[in-house]
Amino acid sequence: MARLLRPTGLFVTIWLAVALLLEVTGRQTGVAALAVRTVAQPLWFLGVYVGVVALAPVMLRWHRRHGAWVPAHLALAVVAVDAVSFGLDIPALRVLNIALVWLAVHQLGFLYADGTLLRYGRRIPLALMVGGLAAVIGLTATGVYPVTMVGMPGERVSNMNPPTVALLAHAGWLIGLALLLRGRVSRWLRRRRVWTAVIAANGVAMTVFLWHLTALFCAYALLLGLGAGAWLPPVGSPIWWATRPLWLFALAVLCLLLVVAFRRAERPVLGRPVCMPRRPILAALGAVACCLGILGLSATGFGRLLSGHQVTLVVLPMTTPAAAGLLLGGWLLLNSPRRPTPRS
Repeated sequence: MARLLRPTGLFVTIWLAVALLLEVTGRQTGVAALAVRTVAQPLWFLGVYVGVVALAPVMLRWHRRHGAWVPAHLALAVVAVDAVSFGLDIPALRVLNIALVWLAVHQLGFLYADGTLLRYGRRIPLALMVGGLAAVIGLTATGVYPVTMVGMPGERVSNMNPPTVALLAHAGWLIGLALLLRGRVSRWLRRRRVWTAVIAANGVAMTVFLWHLTALFCAYALLLGLGAGAWLPPVGSPIWWATRPLWLFALAVLCLLLVVAFRRAERPVLGRPVCMPRRPILAALGAVACCLGILGLSATGFGRLLSGHQVTLVVLPMTTPAAAGLLLGGWLLLNSPRRPTPRS
């Protein structure tokens, strides 16, 4: 949780300050307005991940008791939710899949960890890949589910928000493909230089994830500030394609500068003893608050802080200040007075 929430808290704090300054000075327009509205959208992934991590002990007990039946039943529940919600036109029912789909995917991790997915050689990975890909093609061919697995403007249905059975099938075939490539990739990763690069990249992965959209908006703001907006080529034109390497290089440089500036928030705090919460119920409440706060920020963005901009998160009315307050409150609960336990 600390690895996730420390850099996230810094990101949220800085963007709240920037958004407030832009709104107070009347400059929350154009690219700035788009930035404060959309830069928080990738946080949905962290909100879901925090929720899944918090439920991991329960799901592990279910795995030990029921094994592969757990993801199987979760998958069947996803199919049932989609069938009823689409068949009877009850879109509100689809919010159940936020938990069902991601817990089903996460549950496959337990089956990987205990060796079940690799127990019969390539048969299970091949079945996951072929079956999942066939399901994706079949489901999207019906027209009920869009081809894109991420939500796009103008689409009648989003496969991502809330997730659908098509997205679950997509996850299944990608997991199968990863397992089929596991041996070859593992041999490649045994090379010292390759593994060193993986460790280095993993050490700043959260920082890159949080700040990559900021780099994009900074690049656009810089172009507009230099008066180059009128010279931007039409998307898809030959000049547009020819300038893509230069554009990607500029984005990479800006993202690298942001990583250098904020990577310290992602480093583990050395010297602290391993602790357990004095009251586990406080840790549970803290995880729930952080999950809702992060999802709320993803939905509301950082724009219109002073105007009371509000969205509905499942059934909860949510504003940006309320979401930030939930995140802060959850962090404080997770860091409530604790007693140290010996390191193992």
